This record gives sequence, structure tokens and C-alpha cells, in this order.
Amino acid sequence: MKSKSNGLAFSLSMVAFVISGCSQAGRSYDSLSKIVNEGDLSVAKAAAIPDDASSINIRSDAETGLYYVSYDTSHAVRYIDESGMLRVGKGLAPLIRDSLGFAAKLPPNIDLYYRCIISLAPLPDVRENYHEIIMMGSDGRRQYLWNRLNDGDLEAILCRPVGNGGRQF
Repeated sequence: MKSKSNGLAFSLSMVAFVISGCSQAGRSYDSLSKIVNEGDLSVAKAAAIPDDASSINIRSDAETGLYYVSYDTSHAVRYIDESGMLRVGKGLAPLIRDSLGFAAKLPPNIDLYYRCIISLAPLPDVRENYHEIIMMGSDGRRQYLWNRLNDGDLEAILCRPVGNGGRQF
């Protein structure tokens, strides 16, 4: 009897491992219009994927609010400028790269950017506010965007205090 229950527990563990491993690959779309039809619209909006995006890959975790998105676009510079992204210096590049989740890998020679955001709006899970750091890698054509939520260590380094005692978000 004990052998059967151990076997069942092992089988369930393997199923959970296989399922979680499969989700690391993400979901791929040819264009933004395909995302609308498939249900990843909230992630597409959070990542501000442009209309001309193609070869889109999305990995997300609805429970944690984390996402990783990559896509091709001709509007890379515009996104950086309009979003107020700050360029990452060489010294911080390893820190930014290490923050990437979902078993994703970045190409070695890309420019890295980030921005810090604080939201004071209540969220459905009762948290009153959250701090988000959005990070991006770009080679001028392909964009790689991901976020971190309430990461105090990363926040302390990237979201520097400003003269009035607050933080630059």
C-alpha cells in the first residue's frame, strides 16, 4: 500500500514538473491581433507591445503578475523614449540580466534599459500598492521586456532616492 502511494506521489510530482517545464517555453504569436484572440491581452497591454510587433513570445505567471515578452518591432527607439526607460551602465548589466526569469536567455550584445514604477491603486488581491521595475533589452529590432514586483534588493540599487527624500519611480 505504501509503495502504491509513493508511486502515486512520484507520478503527480512528475506531471507537475512536466507541466511547469512546458510553460517556460511560452506562447508564440505572429502578430498583436492574434494575441487578442488567444487571451494574453493583459500581458500585451502591460508590456505595451506596439501594433507592428511580430514573432511575439509571451511567458507569464498570472499568480505573481510577472511576465517576459519578446518581439520584433521597428519602433524600439520610440518605446524607449516614450516610456522613460533609463539605460543600464555596464556595471549594472549583470544585475539586470540576473533578474530575468522564466528560464529565458538574452542575447549577449544588447542594450539594457529599465524604469521604476509605483502604483498606489488598490489591486484585487488586497495589496494597496506595489513597486514594479520594468526591464528591457533591445538590439534595435528585437525587444525583450520583463518585470519584477516588490523586489526590494533590486529596487534599492535601481530606484535611487531623490533630493526630496522620496524614490525615483
